[in-house]
Amino acid sequence: MSDRPRRTPKDTTAHELARIVYNMMRFGVAYMKRDEEAYAEQVREKLEKQLKRRAKELGFEVTKVELPASDATSASDTPLSV
Repeated sequence: MSDRPRRTPKDTTAHELARIVYNMMRFGVAYMKRDEEAYAEQVREKLEKQLKRRAKELGFEVTKVELPASDATSASDTPLSV
């Protein structure tokens, strides 16, 4: 256990604001909140990159298989029968 005090919600908010201001000053880019789809895409790309790296470390080669558009939409749009 560390002797460091835990962050309070005020500390967390202040830290996030500091990061936003720092990036605005450093890169000159205004803060833009990402929508959920863009965030999900970023997370997916990051996971794919990690998977490829870990597979390479283990001696495997990973290739992405693209599903045909008709198969991908029909499988998810079809209701399950009981």
